[in-house]
Amino acid sequence: MIVGTFSGHVGRDAEIREYNGIRFVSFSVATNDMLKNGTVRTQWVNVTFSNVRMAEHLKKGKQVMVIGRLSFSTYNNEPRVDCVATYLELMGKKEA
Repeated sequence: MIVGTFSGHVGRDAEIREYNGIRFVSFSVATNDMLKNGTVRTQWVNVTFSNVRMAEHLKKGKQVMVIGRLSFSTYNNEPRVDCVATYLELMGKKEA
């Protein structure tokens, strides 16, 4: 198990889903890395979080910090990163 911390911007509004009677929030986060040649590489992380009340705050573009268990795989020859979040913090400006 790999535990990681990352921050980025929500890529799509959060959805509430259910699996085996357990409800959770599902959303994606875009993280950016600056490469040595000056280009920016965006990595998408698919996040699930158990606090469904957060769904109303997790809107596209909102900045978040996430701590959780990371898993890495490939899908259609593309790298995929999934995170089961244990902690999530909203960042940036507060909503009015």
